[in-house]
Amino acid sequence: MARDDALADDDFYGFWYYSGVQRVLSFCKETYQRDREREVLALEIEGRALVKRIRVLNLCLGFLATALGFLVSRKAGFSVFAGWALLTINMDVLEWQLDRIFNRPKKPKSKIIVFAKCYLRYLVVVFVVWLLIHLKVVEPLAFSSGVFAFMLSFIGIAGEMVIKTVLRREG
Repeated sequence: MARDDALADDDFYGFWYYSGVQRVLSFCKETYQRDREREVLALEIEGRALVKRIRVLNLCLGFLATALGFLVSRKAGFSVFAGWALLTINMDVLEWQLDRIFNRPKKPKSKIIVFAKCYLRYLVVVFVVWLLIHLKVVEPLAFSSGVFAFMLSFIGIAGEMVIKTVLRREG
């Protein structure tokens, strides 16, 4: 009898011990998942704010560069606008494609198709650039200035982020 009572006590305490550990583990897992969801949401909100800042700076720089191009000549202004607009539209299409890929409830059928669509978009942009320059619709230097205005929006925001990060570490 004594042996059975000892086993019963071990089983009883073992049950409570393991169920307590399981409760703690499940609580930790739930807490981790909630914290992870909050972090993902915060990163998503921060990412959208970053994209919005890039868009605003892109619009300002694009219109400024186009206005400066029109001060030189009509063709130069059109060329600057064409370079800037082409890359801005390309970036909007890329954002639309990525949004469709990652925010759909179901995953894409094939990764190859996703990559093919992205590379097809790049090939279309390269072909349009070649066509505009080959047919002499735009001036290459002014067109490059429009592309540079587009790139400056990314460089400007990245520089701002680097400066803020450095100042946070020093201060």
